[in-house]
Amino acid sequence: ITGEAVITTRHNEKIVVEQSASVVNLNQRAYFSIVLHEITEEKRKEQERQRLLEITSFSLDRTNEMIYWLDSKGDFLSFNETMLQKLGYTAEELKNTRLEDLFKSDSKEAYAQSWATLQNGQAIQGEGVIFRKDNTAFPIEYSVVPVELNGEQCVCGRLTDIADRKAKENELRKAFTEINSLKEKLESENLLLKENIKLEKTFNEIISTSDRYK
Repeated sequence: ITGEAVITTRHNEKIVVEQSASVVNLNQRAYFSIVLHEITEEKRKEQERQRLLEITSFSLDRTNEMIYWLDSKGDFLSFNETMLQKLGYTAEELKNTRLEDLFKSDSKEAYAQSWATLQNGQAIQGEGVIFRKDNTAFPIEYSVVPVELNGEQCVCGRLTDIADRKAKENELRKAFTEINSLKEKLESENLLLKENIKLEKTFNEIISTSDRYK
């Protein structure tokens, strides 16, 4: 029989112990043996780690970025709430979906090359297009790093929705094109105006110097 318990010392201090109980036969008599191993410090560290994980999970679920973990086979280990909300999946549905299936516009060869880069211990980053469950898409910026977790080579990825940024870039690009077009039109009209002035000046000079028009 094994388990954990909290006991009080003679100094009225509470400690956490791991207990192991067994029956020992000695000289044809059965004895009950209990071994106690103090794990107060280990328990404290475990509680701190658990608290840190809870805080981390709480923070990740409230960030605007999509965060995910993949195992060495490319299957989802974990993902935050933001990823579910932005892609329109339930946790069970996304768990059974391959990441590569969310990037339908990318070729299988490109995905395989990126995966090979990660397996070689190198991070990747860039921009792409990801698809929601309803098959609509939006542009994202991605950053993916390889991480060793409990002896297994895993992957941690961050996806940022850049649809608003791209829309603003397109607006600026359109405005720049319109301004450039207007500039060229004004330069063309200015050149035509200069030519008209030049012709008018030449005509006036002809009139002023000709004896017929004096």
